[in-house]
Amino acid sequence: GRRRWIAAAIAFVGILIAVNPRELPWNAGLAAMGLVVLTGSAAVIATRRLRGAPTIVMMLFYTAGLTLCSAPFTALAWTPVQPAHWLPLILVGAFAQSAQACFLRAHYHGAAGFLAVLAYLSLVFSVSVGFVVFGERPGPAFALGAALVVAAALWVSLEARGLRQTGRTRL
Repeated sequence: GRRRWIAAAIAFVGILIAVNPRELPWNAGLAAMGLVVLTGSAAVIATRRLRGAPTIVMMLFYTAGLTLCSAPFTALAWTPVQPAHWLPLILVGAFAQSAQACFLRAHYHGAAGFLAVLAYLSLVFSVSVGFVVFGERPGPAFALGAALVVAAALWVSLEARGLRQTGRTRL
């Protein structure tokens, strides 16, 4: 509903404040990230349209598509995998496939506005891991942006709880 989309917009503004795009240097990595956003959005739309398809079939097509799209770039930059990297790579693959299954099930059952707000929380979790694991310190802009993201997520969550208690179905 409208309130979920308002919350998603608030969270998006929070992301812009936290990331502070004016201070990002323009390079190929930033362009690639923009492409990730566009193709990821297209994947979400396709996932929503294919709600009835079995999760395993969707996972197979996502993985096959990613393999086909990344193969030319991989071939150009391939280096042999070091033995010490095999276990972490296998874990990344297992976690990524688990995340993909959860993503597909969420989009099968959930509302897009609600899921958008939850997706924005990944920035908060990523920076938290960066702080705890790598000692990266976020600045005040990040704190403000993260507060907006968390507030939007809480708003959607509390509104959804209120709807369940009153028996209404739309946020």
